[in-house]
Amino acid sequence: MSASVAQAAVRLDIACGCSKPAGWVGIDVARVPGVDIVHDLMQFPWQVAANSVGEARCIHYVEHIPHREAPHVEVSAAGFVEMLAQDRWARSVRAWGHVRDLWFDWWEEVHRVLVPDGTITVVTPYYSAMRADQDPTHERRICERSYDYLSQLWLSQNRCAYPYAADFEILDMKYLVSDPAVNADAARTTLNAVNDLAVVLRALKPAQCWWQKRGI
Repeated sequence: MSASVAQAAVRLDIACGCSKPAGWVGIDVARVPGVDIVHDLMQFPWQVAANSVGEARCIHYVEHIPHREAPHVEVSAAGFVEMLAQDRWARSVRAWGHVRDLWFDWWEEVHRVLVPDGTITVVTPYYSAMRADQDPTHERRICERSYDYLSQLWLSQNRCAYPYAADFEILDMKYLVSDPAVNADAARTTLNAVNDLAVVLRALKPAQCWWQKRGI
């Protein structure tokens, strides 16, 4: 398969590792079985064509997105990892006037590759679970409200002028629990009641930063 995915309605497994389902295209920085596109997911753009992905999934990755500048990772054919500096801080300041959180860079890239109304399913450790902190490489805790910040409507209603130009709608949200008797109230108030949070988002296109659109 070529390094670039260009065909329509691709099913893309983002940060797939060795767990890519049959029929999906896998993208990951690791050169392991199942990875079709070897690419550092903190380097944009990905080697995936715009408006080419009908459905995406990302399992246990977004909690690893750093808040600020990450070094560029390159994996050589021999398997050696090289860390290279980059100028994302400078680019962010030029574009937005300040350095923005990489959460927004990453979600804008997901939005770019999805077709209009394309969906992504995301699974992360729930913020109140030990799983959220047990991995020392986790950068952030994710809760239900974290995904509100991906909606231009919500940002507009709450007057949040974040430098972010994509737009998503939450279609579904589920608690992944070990005990099926755990209810929603317990999930939100009891430590370790929920293991993971699964969210399905739909890409709304075209999209524009709400406060730029209004000329604020």
